Amino acid sequence: MAEQQRVVAFDRLGMSDLAKVGGKNASLGEMIRHLSSEGVRVPGGFATTAFAFHEFIDASALRTRIDAALAKLDVDDVKSLARAGAEIRSWIVQAPLPAALERDVETAYGQLLGQSSNAPVAVRSSATAEDLPDASFAGQQETFLNVIGLENVLHAVKEVFASLYNDRAIAQGICPRRRSALRRHPAHGAQRPRRRRRHVHHRHRIRIRPSGIHHLRLWLG
Repeated sequence: MAEQQRVVAFDRLGMSDLAKVGGKNASLGEMIRHLSSEGVRVPGGFATTAFAFHEFIDASALRTRIDAALAKLDVDDVKSLARAGAEIRSWIVQAPLPAALERDVETAYGQLLGQSSNAPVAVRSSATAEDLPDASFAGQQETFLNVIGLENVLHAVKEVFASLYNDRAIAQGICPRRRSALRRHPAHGAQRPRRRRRHVHHRHRIRIRPSGIHHLRLWLG
């Protein structure tokens, strides 16, 4: 994938894209590309990239403000940590997404839904450093299920971006006073749950909801 892509469909992703779209998104792309021919049905979706996140932060002039807030933060002061985290998250949620990212998400979202304009999707994080040999950050960022409508999807994207700065994430790896050699870049994904056959219980067709295990989502980078 190109270095400056903002949104990429799952079926164009693989593990070589981990640094651009995160581990979950890359893994989903790998499954879709290599298991579909074996009859394994993986719900489609799309990812927003780490490039899209950084473009958003820079376009909103948030980087300097966030760095300044974290530089003076004592993460052992729980009240100060909570205040700083809430403030940073509010800055991100209130900032407008770049027009180019909104357009790309709108296009990918429309293609994903097809004729099902009211179908619910899941919007989840996919950070580029979650499960490592000496640290784990998996599960720290937000997941939003049953999101319906473009405006709600775009808002959920910002909420997922903001969740990179939840209190636990700040204390564990983002704050300069605690930072190890790790630097996480959030990509996110949106995915549409699809109907499947269960292989037990009379093989009824059911709607499977997104979960942390199956990563059923409509990925927004």
